Amino acid sequence: MAKVLIVVVRRYNPGEFWPLLNALLSRGHEFDIVSTSLNIQDEVRHEPNTLAMTLDDIKSFKGYQGLVLVSGNPKDTEALWYNEKVLSLVSQADKQGHTIGAICAAVPAIRNVAKGKKVSAFPLKKALVMLHEAGALYQPVSLTTDTNLATAENEVMTLMWATNICDLLEGKEPTHVLHESPFKRKARERRPIPQLEYFKKVAERTGKHEV
Repeated sequence: MAKVLIVVVRRYNPGEFWPLLNALLSRGHEFDIVSTSLNIQDEVRHEPNTLAMTLDDIKSFKGYQGLVLVSGNPKDTEALWYNEKVLSLVSQADKQGHTIGAICAAVPAIRNVAKGKKVSAFPLKKALVMLHEAGALYQPVSLTTDTNLATAENEVMTLMWATNICDLLEGKEPTHVLHESPFKRKARERRPIPQLEYFKKVAERTGKHEV
């Protein structure tokens, strides 16, 4: 089976991290876990974990068939967007046609290989701007798989996201495919606000738009 490199932030989201590991193990895949530090911790309970190596110990993507980015603490996660080693690994994985996964606010870290590809991500304004500027096609659904990219909006989608990652690693079609709902909420006409209507009439009569 495949060998996956998992890049997790120092203060990680346990709802993303542990289900991902379980999914990979259940499908027979191997993985190495790295971060910017040997010492990482659950961002919820602050339980510590010690890794065998850091990002600096990874010299290239050689030997891996998948790269997955796991988010967590906002400050730590946003640092991934600009981490030169992470960006390099993403580029190497894409050039080799290998599977790349990212979830929640970690998705902008794969922006350089997402041009013209559909992605889901946590709808943080600056993250969406970054993805748009890179040419990524942001989707209004919580899970998207396009070619070699598997992305998800939040931890609620972790199991489905991890399943699709395993599918890509195994050369299969993604199990989970979401579509935008055609449902449109009916909007009720807003009742006029007397004070606002008064100022509108004053503006129309006098041409002045300042109080």
